[in-house]
Amino acid sequence: MVAMLDSSTLPTHMLNAASIHTSKHHSIEVCCAWGRSLTDGKLKYKIIGGDAVERDRVRNAINKWNSKLDGIEIIEIPNSGTDIEVNFVQKAAKIQGYITNSGEILKAVEAAQTVNNFDESGFIINSITTVSRSAFGNTFNSDKIEQITEHEIGHALGLGMLILTILCLQ
Repeated sequence: MVAMLDSSTLPTHMLNAASIHTSKHHSIEVCCAWGRSLTDGKLKYKIIGGDAVERDRVRNAINKWNSKLDGIEIIEIPNSGTDIEVNFVQKAAKIQGYITNSGEILKAVEAAQTVNNFDESGFIINSITTVSRSAFGNTFNSDKIEQITEHEIGHALGLGMLILTILCLQ
């Protein structure tokens, strides 16, 4: 199965920068990352934790993806047996530190993280997204929760950083 991501609403300069510009219609193939889990064209998700507003913002983020996807639908199933799980934690996790090319050690936190688990053939079998409610002493508002979740769902779909940066800037 090949699903197409409609990127026709992206600004032309972003499409050119990412080398995905085509004529009048723009699309990005999201192919086969989920293997057999996607044979019916549906990925099932559930939300664990979060208050009512946060859960609604997760749904908004997923609806944004659904409006851009052709061939895949992400649907909420609150029971077990889901493909994508979205969890909330109070505080962002600290990253130990990265060493830059110049030898500088950078310390950072993760506002969110998505971990995709794979089968022996390299297909995603499930995805666990953890969204932080705060980082650097600041609590994220509902708009930021939605933006973070939208980005992380892209990772759950198997998309990398460049494409997600472009899509989330629109």
